[in-house]
Amino acid sequence: MTRCPNCGHKNPEIANYCENCGQTLDRSQRGVPSAYAGAGATFTPSASTGAVRAVLRSVSTGKEYPLYCGGESLIGRGDPVRGLRPEVELSDGVARAKGVSRSHAKIVYDSGSFRVIDLNSANSTYLNGNRLTPQQAYELNDGDELKLGEYELTFRLLS
Repeated sequence: MTRCPNCGHKNPEIANYCENCGQTLDRSQRGVPSAYAGAGATFTPSASTGAVRAVLRSVSTGKEYPLYCGGESLIGRGDPVRGLRPEVELSDGVARAKGVSRSHAKIVYDSGSFRVIDLNSANSTYLNGNRLTPQQAYELNDGDELKLGEYELTFRLLS
């Protein structure tokens, strides 16, 4: 069993995400007891979210961010002073240096598909090399490449 560092839930060894809260599970900690992280957790899904159906994977770090059915996922850099905590929080030094805004874009799940919307970001959002018009939804397909400023992510559907 793999214990979730966010909520403490015991998950099957093969799970990549917590069955209870959706937190990405660290593969290096499989079978190793871990402490409940509580307030230090990196992801807190809203009550309206459903099952994990897709992930965004950072090209530079390999970190995966879960995307849920039935909700919206804000993508950006967290700001504890302002209380801003995006579901896809790119708060490393690399993201800031590559031009990721605090509220850069969002991914919405609607009518069976995921869509990305640029939120008037300073450095634009690109889908497969094409600059997105702000506030307009674009459908995402498995393997699509997103660039937030110069920060690269890959969209992957889960089976």
